[in-house]
Amino acid sequence: IVFLLGGVVYGAAHSWELAVSERLLLFFLLAGGFVLMLKGIWRRLGRGKLGEPTIRLSASELKRGEEVLFNLALRPGQRTELRSLEVTLECEERVVHGHGQYQSHRRKVVFEQKLSLAKGVLIEPRRGFRRKGRLTIPEDGPPSFGAPHNQVVWWLRFRGDIVGWPDWKEPFLLTVRP
Repeated sequence: IVFLLGGVVYGAAHSWELAVSERLLLFFLLAGGFVLMLKGIWRRLGRGKLGEPTIRLSASELKRGEEVLFNLALRPGQRTELRSLEVTLECEERVVHGHGQYQSHRRKVVFEQKLSLAKGVLIEPRRGFRRKGRLTIPEDGPPSFGAPHNQVVWWLRFRGDIVGWPDWKEPFLLTVRP
């Protein structure tokens, strides 16, 4: 918004009579402001189409071998078509190599389990949509771990592919104990 307002104020201050270089500056201010604003609201559009999704987890702190149970409820304000709806249990390792300005960040998925909740569903506003499910933390999975340059992180990620709209994504951080 700052770039958009800055571009409009700059153009108005010069009575919109600008040299070529000033027109380019104005174009980049307005275009950059528009792109940044669109990027900021893009993910929220999917959430707006689905209403306010309600997700309840049985627990966010689990032991290896335990199940995480979830309830998902969608109640959109208008008829909504979902191509797919899935949940993923994921464990990732994050590592930082080097130090100072020569750091490199690496991310590696150690474990991933996907569960499809729906495909090709039309959700009516009055009826809504509900799904229950469970995913199991593997017995041999690594526990959650955090240090300054190394982490093991567990996620439960929900993703909905909405026809004609941006995807809806909702991640939940899990803590896995030995």
